[in-house]
Amino acid sequence: MSGSGTAADPLKQITQYGVHPSSTGELVKVVQTTTYVNGSQEFRVHWDVTNESTVALRFKVLAAADFFFEGDDAGVGIFTEGPPRFIGGTNVDSGSSGGFAEVLGSGLTAWTHYQALDFPTVWGKVQGAAADTNPVFDDSVLNEPRDNAGGVEWDDALATPLDPSATRAYEIVVRSAVPSALQLTPTNAGSRQGVAVAISAVALDSNGQPYASRPCATRSPDPTRPAGSATLKRRRSGGDQRPGNERRDRHGDGARGLQQQRHARALRARGDRVGDVSSTTSRRRAASRSAERCPAAGAPASRSSSTSAAARLRP
Repeated sequence: MSGSGTAADPLKQITQYGVHPSSTGELVKVVQTTTYVNGSQEFRVHWDVTNESTVALRFKVLAAADFFFEGDDAGVGIFTEGPPRFIGGTNVDSGSSGGFAEVLGSGLTAWTHYQALDFPTVWGKVQGAAADTNPVFDDSVLNEPRDNAGGVEWDDALATPLDPSATRAYEIVVRSAVPSALQLTPTNAGSRQGVAVAISAVALDSNGQPYASRPCATRSPDPTRPAGSATLKRRRSGGDQRPGNERRDRHGDGARGLQQQRHARALRARGDRVGDVSSTTSRRRAASRSAERCPAAGAPASRSSSTSAAARLRP
């Protein structure tokens, strides 16, 4: 073991093993390098496979594991397209996920196949992998809670054998990430009755990866308000948010235009017939001048009474 555990100098463990048929010398030497940074929710495994024989070799490379997250051996499979691609399992009670993330780069090969499956089946597949050239894993994902497991494979050496004395590299990231706290922006806000307040919900795991396609539940302390749920979606700028909370500056006039758009939507919610944002603003100004000249009986001419009058106008 070496390293200090920092990102610049991670903890490192190197293990070497090989294939030794009884009648010959070593055919394949495998050097496995495992690295870890203190405090992270993942570690990296790199394999250098060297052909020690005198002939080109065909082989499969497999990585598999039994999943166990937050004290529960049962879970469902999960797969994300990435990049990077990720195959693993999820604890259905806590939402914690873990598994294998693909690593691509110079000299590295993409997965050929993957699978999230039940634990008893995975080791039978691994043990029978050398029986033929057929794929070991079938790119399926377990869709019901089981004692779950997962695996990935590289079949590149079947099509392109490894020459004598040549070395080929493979690598994965083994990840176990727990959900981070839901980030709400703004954390608190107030408005008049009937005026919507936009709140953006961002969900990332402890590695900063977005929780796309996950449900986000909402509940109000007001017992008369029903609970709700929406599916998180990926944002271009990173992270996820609830559908409908993304605000667009449709008129290109910045924050002022966005404020006008919100007011127009609020008027629509109260049943007022409005045109575009600019005409709505004009009506508000006209109403304000009218209300200042003719305030309601017993009410002083003020901004609040003007706004109230504007809300009752019809075009």
